[in-house]
Amino acid sequence: MYLAGVVNHLHKALVNENGECAYVEEQTVLNLYNFAMMLEEVTQSANDSIPQTGEAMDAWKIAQSEANQERIEELSLQRENAIMERLREEGWEDGDFPITDPRWQALAHRPAALTERIWRRIHEELVELLQFSRQERLVFEKYERRNHREDQFLDFYAAFATALVESNPNLCWAEIPGRNVIHSIPSLVELLEEDRPDFTEEMWLSVQEAVKLAIERNQLAIKQRLRGTIWLGLPDDVAVDLNLVTSAFSCRLCCQLLWYDEVMVHTCCVKYRWLDEPSRLKLSGQLFDMDSLVPATPAEYALIRRVIRDLGMQRVPTLREEEELGERCICVHCETHAWDGQVELRTLMRVVRHIVLRHDWIVERAQREDFIARGSPTVNPISLDDDWSFFSFPIPTSFVLQFTLAVPNRICIIRITHGLAANLEDCDNLASTHSAIRPRVDPLLHS
Repeated sequence: MYLAGVVNHLHKALVNENGECAYVEEQTVLNLYNFAMMLEEVTQSANDSIPQTGEAMDAWKIAQSEANQERIEELSLQRENAIMERLREEGWEDGDFPITDPRWQALAHRPAALTERIWRRIHEELVELLQFSRQERLVFEKYERRNHREDQFLDFYAAFATALVESNPNLCWAEIPGRNVIHSIPSLVELLEEDRPDFTEEMWLSVQEAVKLAIERNQLAIKQRLRGTIWLGLPDDVAVDLNLVTSAFSCRLCCQLLWYDEVMVHTCCVKYRWLDEPSRLKLSGQLFDMDSLVPATPAEYALIRRVIRDLGMQRVPTLREEEELGERCICVHCETHAWDGQVELRTLMRVVRHIVLRHDWIVERAQREDFIARGSPTVNPISLDDDWSFFSFPIPTSFVLQFTLAVPNRICIIRITHGLAANLEDCDNLASTHSAIRPRVDPLLHS
């Protein structure tokens, strides 16, 4: 009304009785300007208040919706609790209620009040749901009890296997079978299938001998497979014995030369190495995989025979004898720069692996820039007589230095018999030394 009065007043001031524009005084113009500014302020205030009013309305709607949902949920819970209370009176247990089943939600979890008429209408359907749910619960509880008995058995089995490995030096963890092998024992299967709450110690003692027999059979089967692998690479007239140093394997995955003791802890063969041994026994599947193992090549086998012969051994040593021999071999080809007593001693098998791979001394000599590798880095060019030499007795240090510098590409292996290299200067038997480096032809290498 105020704005309408202002507009009428301005109209009378601007237009005369004849409808023509009248003379506008200065005060009239000022009033018109003030009216325009006031109209702009009113418009801006109205525009600013619209978002605030909309946000408040949205918040009110959300609050009303949440309150309505809470009221519906409260009514639904009251009906569901009333239904569950009546079912408990009939003998049903809390674990029988299929609360997450959509059919249960449609019948019980609704905001409508539970009347006698509704109860009679939905009772039969609820009983069918409870019967099915109870059957599933009993099956699951039986499964859980069996898993519990199996876990208790595996605890007994892990403790027994640990004691067996610690007391038997000829048994290693790789030869202990996993749960898939042990669970094939008939007497154990019968005990595990019996629906009991626990797997007792008396039950374990009743199957302990059968478990021990299964471990022995698994160990025998692994050794037989390893012997079969070795047999494929050995000559026909050589006996297959895993305890001899001539029984070497080659891994196709990492190209390593391995013996029996090393195979049983080799990374490519033993699975689940990131777990401790008792934990690995609880896993399914084969814990020891020898599919990557192949027999050593004829050249590698001949190299082993050559090393044994040139080190002065009358027969092929066993792994135990090789271990007792200790680190008493030196590769002069690698250690020509360290004849001050600080040399790397190697075992017999490390010497063989060192020559076969021909990796360490190539890298070391190449870094010193006084050696150029010839040919392909395989065993074939290394196993020739003009490429290597062996010394099986103390020799003068000066002669070794002269010899290796004159023939830089020759691999020289020394067997220390009287101490370290510092004691080699005490020997002046140059005649024996000269006879040691004469070329000798091995028929296995040049056949």
